[in-house]
Amino acid sequence: MTAMKARGIPIVDVLPQLLASKKNGFDVYYKTDDHWNTYGAYQGYVAVMEGLNRFYPHLKVRAIEESDFTKRIEPTFHNEFSSYLGLGKWGPMGEFVTLVPKPGTTLATLIGMPTPEVRDGELPPLVKFDPPLMRELEVEGLASPSGTLQHVLMVTSSFGAKMQPFFGTHAKTQWRCRDIYTFPEEILERKVPDLVVEEIYIRYMVGAPPQNPSLG
Repeated sequence: MTAMKARGIPIVDVLPQLLASKKNGFDVYYKTDDHWNTYGAYQGYVAVMEGLNRFYPHLKVRAIEESDFTKRIEPTFHNEFSSYLGLGKWGPMGEFVTLVPKPGTTLATLIGMPTPEVRDGELPPLVKFDPPLMRELEVEGLASPSGTLQHVLMVTSSFGAKMQPFFGTHAKTQWRCRDIYTFPEEILERKVPDLVVEEIYIRYMVGAPPQNPSLG
C-alpha cells in the first residue's frame, strides 16, 4: 500500500474504520472465521464511500447512515478455521449480526433483496441475460428507485457480497459478479456502469493480475 501511495494511486484502507467501529461494542468479524460479518461489511462500505468522495467528488454519493438500521444480535457458530483443520464444530461462539432497515430509508426500499433484512449469506436473485452471456457467470442484481447513479457494477468475492446491499442503495440498477480471477468484460458491454467496485483478494495477489478490458 505504501508503494502504491508513493506512485499516486488512490488507496482506501478500511482497517482504521473497522478498528474504530469496534468501540461501539459489536464484532466486525466472526471470532473464528476469516470473513467479516454484516456489520463489518457495512463499516468497510463506509470507508470505501469516504474514499470515493475524497478521490471522485463529482459522483456526489454519501454512505447511508448507521441510524438507517437497527442491529439484531444472535449467537452463531461460524467457524471456517476449525473446518480447515477437520475439527468440526470446535471453538467459541460468535455474533451473527442482522441489520434491520428502518421504514422509509433507501435500504428498506431496495428491490431484489431476498428478505426485508440484511442477513449474512442471503443473496439477491440472478440476472437473466438475453442473449445469454458467452461465459458462465453468476450475476446478482438489485435496484433502488431512489438511486442517484444509473448503474453500479461490483466484481467481488464473498467479502464484497456482504457489501452489495449498501452499494445497491446508490444505483437504479446494480450487478455483482463473483469473478476474482479475471475481469468480466462482457458484462461491461451489456450495460456501462457509472461506478465499478472491484475487490482484489490478497491471497490472489501472488498471481498475475487480471487483464483489463480494451478501451476500444
